[in-house]
Amino acid sequence: MAIPIIASKLTAPPVPAAYLSRPRLDRRWPEWSAGRLVAVTAGAGFGKTLFLADQARRHPGGLLWYSLDGQDADPETFCAYLLDGLRGLASAPSGGRTARPDPGAVSPGAEEALARAIGYLHDAPPPALIMLDDAHTLAGAPQVLQWIERLVRFLPATATLVISAREPLAIPATRLKAAGQAARIGAADLSFTAEETAQLFERRFPGTRLAGDSAHRLAELTEGWAVGIELFLQSLPDGSPETVSRALEQVSASGERWFDYFAEEVVAGLCPRTRDFLRRSALLPRLEVRLCNRLLGIRHSGRTLEELARRQLFTFPVDGERRQYRYHHLFRDFLRRQLEQRTPATELRRLHRRAAAALAEGGSLADAVALHADAGDHQEALRLIERGGDGLLEAGQHAAVERAFDGLPDDQFRRRPAALRVLGRLRDYQGQWREAESIYDRLVRRLPRGAERAELLRRMASLRLRRGEYETGTALCRRALRELGRRADPRRGEILLLLGVAACEQGRLAEGERHLNEAAALFERRRSDLPLIRIAYLLAANVYYPRGEFARAKAAARRALVGARRAGDAVEVSRAVGVLAFVTAAAGEAREARELATEGLRLATAFQHRHAAAFCRQVLGRCALLAGDLSAARQHLDQAQQFGDQAGETDLVLYPRLGRVELALVEGDPSRAAVLAAEALRIARAQEDALQEGQCRALLGLAERDARPRPASRQWSRAEEIFRRIGAAYELHRLLLLRLASGDVPATEARRTLRELLLGTGRLGHDFLFEILEPDRGALVAARALAEGVEPERARALLLRLGEKAVPPLAELARSAPERVRSQAIELLSRIGGRGSRAALDDLASSKTAIGRLASRAVEDLGRSPAVPLSIEALGPLVVRVGDRVLAHADWRSRRARRLFELLLAHRFRWAPRDQILEALWPDADPDRAHNNLRQSVHILRALLEPDRDRAGHSHYIVCRDEAFRLQPGEGYAYDVEAFERGLAEAEALSERGVRSPAEEKLKQAIGLYRGDFLAQSPYEEFAVAEREELRDRLLRALRRLLESEARAGRWEEWLLYGRRATTLDPYDEAIAAGIVRAHLRLGHRREALAAYQAYERMMIRELGVLPSAEMRALADEAAQLGARPTARGRARPADQTDGSDGGPCAAATRNATAGQSSLAARPAV
Repeated sequence: MAIPIIASKLTAPPVPAAYLSRPRLDRRWPEWSAGRLVAVTAGAGFGKTLFLADQARRHPGGLLWYSLDGQDADPETFCAYLLDGLRGLASAPSGGRTARPDPGAVSPGAEEALARAIGYLHDAPPPALIMLDDAHTLAGAPQVLQWIERLVRFLPATATLVISAREPLAIPATRLKAAGQAARIGAADLSFTAEETAQLFERRFPGTRLAGDSAHRLAELTEGWAVGIELFLQSLPDGSPETVSRALEQVSASGERWFDYFAEEVVAGLCPRTRDFLRRSALLPRLEVRLCNRLLGIRHSGRTLEELARRQLFTFPVDGERRQYRYHHLFRDFLRRQLEQRTPATELRRLHRRAAAALAEGGSLADAVALHADAGDHQEALRLIERGGDGLLEAGQHAAVERAFDGLPDDQFRRRPAALRVLGRLRDYQGQWREAESIYDRLVRRLPRGAERAELLRRMASLRLRRGEYETGTALCRRALRELGRRADPRRGEILLLLGVAACEQGRLAEGERHLNEAAALFERRRSDLPLIRIAYLLAANVYYPRGEFARAKAAARRALVGARRAGDAVEVSRAVGVLAFVTAAAGEAREARELATEGLRLATAFQHRHAAAFCRQVLGRCALLAGDLSAARQHLDQAQQFGDQAGETDLVLYPRLGRVELALVEGDPSRAAVLAAEALRIARAQEDALQEGQCRALLGLAERDARPRPASRQWSRAEEIFRRIGAAYELHRLLLLRLASGDVPATEARRTLRELLLGTGRLGHDFLFEILEPDRGALVAARALAEGVEPERARALLLRLGEKAVPPLAELARSAPERVRSQAIELLSRIGGRGSRAALDDLASSKTAIGRLASRAVEDLGRSPAVPLSIEALGPLVVRVGDRVLAHADWRSRRARRLFELLLAHRFRWAPRDQILEALWPDADPDRAHNNLRQSVHILRALLEPDRDRAGHSHYIVCRDEAFRLQPGEGYAYDVEAFERGLAEAEALSERGVRSPAEEKLKQAIGLYRGDFLAQSPYEEFAVAEREELRDRLLRALRRLLESEARAGRWEEWLLYGRRATTLDPYDEAIAAGIVRAHLRLGHRREALAAYQAYERMMIRELGVLPSAEMRALADEAAQLGARPTARGRARPADQTDGSDGGPCAAATRNATAGQSSLAARPAV
């Protein structure tokens, strides 16, 4: 629901012609407003609003005025108004007017709103001025105050926030004051002096003068209180000294009641019709002409209000078109007291109801509810809540709804089920789930059968499912469906959605899919987008993923992500990104999963979606595990598990634990892995989660396999039963691979199991189990299938793709298998090539048997190596050296030939099938043309590399065999990619042995080889993407390790050198960005530290719409404290705030404290 935007609240009030400008305040205003924050704090009636309106009128830059009231204590309302005004400010021309507000706005989440606000301010005409008037209405709104505090810390250098309030607000400003960036204007500043009081008198009574002693006495008696002086002057019939003297005596005699005394004098001097207008209209929260006409049953409210403003009777226009006015707060309170004292109770109640009705008709339901609640008319408040409470809740105006229920005894609800339902929803929104469920249950017992009962049962089911009570939640959903019967009702889709989730969580995937698809069909007919987004990622995570249908899972998650982005729903975007990252990681696509999870974590952290953030950390832990980065894996998994344990969220209690089991296995600690797996199994069984129980048993069996083979086999058998029962094909295939590789499958079942695994993985696209997740075990199983003749062509294809990982089991087959299998193994070794294959074939060739002769021929084929080895540099622009000849990028005579060479290079000297080459290089050409292109390209490439070769002779560099091609670099070749990888591996080995200094040197040497991205001159070739991204990832991980070493050693200059290089690879990585700020701080470079922070902040806001974390902002605060800051726009500081240090261009440091991390109540106030 859109929040209605009242334009006058975002318009600075006009300054009356009779306003007395005070030069002493005008002279100080440039000093006060030079910093980041101005706190104007004085009681009612000191002239804060008019003084600020006068400054706003003359302000040269962008201006946002925001008149606050009680409704703005709601965070959603506050953010909607502020963003609407700032959006107009960002599009306004220099000169400061804001664009006209939209009639309605939807407020985003707090973090997204803050990022948008800062982005708008960066684009606003400088200097930008934000004025929050009547901010004391936010005193009981800690969420809004916290948001304002963070806004202050993030304000650009060209912006100033002015907060006008009757009392100090709990917004910390200690750092700002210390840096000369916060000013305070108090009652002592705003109080009228005797001279100014005399000027007011002369304005009121032209041609007369107020005697000096009388001016001093009036200023003293009123304490310079502007409204008191004005009221005193309004009550004087003339300006004679005698009249003034008598009035001063009356002020002295009246004591504290003198305001009411003189206000009554002023009102008594008006005609009865005007008096009645003043008292009755004071009920309204704002004086809109149409509202006054509606309340009072008249048509001339506009003229009356204009006359009151003209006579300066504490009535002020708040918009230039004079359609809305306001009374001074004190005057309004006085008028309301008079109304209550002089009006019978029945008439007063009737007035309240008419005022509330007028407000409700104008769309101000929250104001109408508040009016009834303030009058103690809770029945009427409840009536309005029954009518529009749902809309208020959806608009985020929870405070207004809460206000209607405050102080109501329980018996008030007995005959008000609609109001009770709204109260239940309110408690649900507030996270008070058990109280919400109790309310829903009371209503279910009271209401007759039908759609309302169905909705309540659905809500109760949702609450139970959140707590993992699936059976109870399912039963409640079925009751809800019975309540609906056969009627077409939008609630049916929501109930089916819940049933689908519950069924999936209990392992009934087919049932869950059916329910979710039925719900989707209903929502599609009704064109309800957000539910369809949820269903898409629920299908991906709860149905397609456990089945192993990863292509469908990724497609559904991507569909959800696109829909969420189109809808602009940040919460759903972060959830969809997290699900897509999860299923991508499960499919072994670690690089893409890591990028998605990093994006999801960045969004979730910025928008404070802790569940989504923990989910993304769990995925990042999985990716780090696949990449062999065990330290990062442990860090991410521990953080995800910590949140899961705190929140009791099912998946995040178990999945990080399963990741830690795998981590312990990789580290070679099966005992610890078994303990962790047993703990996870107990949790999974208690939660009755079949899929996760099977996963726990599979890992427990793996951990116990060597120490306790029989219990391990039982665990695997039980896991297999579970996976088969629930249809979890992916987990079943992984388990079968483990069992086959470990020899846990009986000989009588081996052939059947092998066939099931090979056919199933081929059908569902699970080859990544062999190639990425379990390459060593996969090679053993594929070699066994080849030996036993089970799906031999499939086994051969897998072994060829496994490459060097397949060499050990193939060498064993070539030594000991039957002759038919041995010859196949030798042929595959020859096809795979490389040093490992060459060594295995050399060993076999020493035999005098037929197999030895076959191996000798294979060695001979491999040995047809060119006399001159190639030297290849592919990290950066491609450079190929053939002896003394150098082929740089510009030296290739044929683009086709160069692309073919690059493609073969991307295959790492392994065989590239002809069909893959044709598809990669000429995907749109007809087959004959594509084959002809390939023949020509091969011919040109061979001629380029071997210009002296006989055309009919054998090519040493480009080898063709069995419809496949391979680049043969020659013995002793040099390839910078392999040198880079070899250097990283050597550095890792030295580091594991504790030889730190040589490890760092080796790491630096390896990093030095990385001149640029792989085949940098061909950035759009798809065949190079995987290799390029993998190498970039390896470089980034190496840089991170090196940065850790440099930080430990305190070599901050070196840190900056490598840190800047790391940012070119991942500019969004906050850890690296924060490290650059920290390194500058350690070197004493305060300006550079702040500049680095500001550049990162601007990039995050403009490109991602989020802000840096609290930890990052704390570093900028640290930089701000190292020295004095200059004023934001080069203006002088107030003398009482100068700290005496030299400063520098550190424009935006103090906006980066760890906002929101501790209680606001404990902080010093502005």
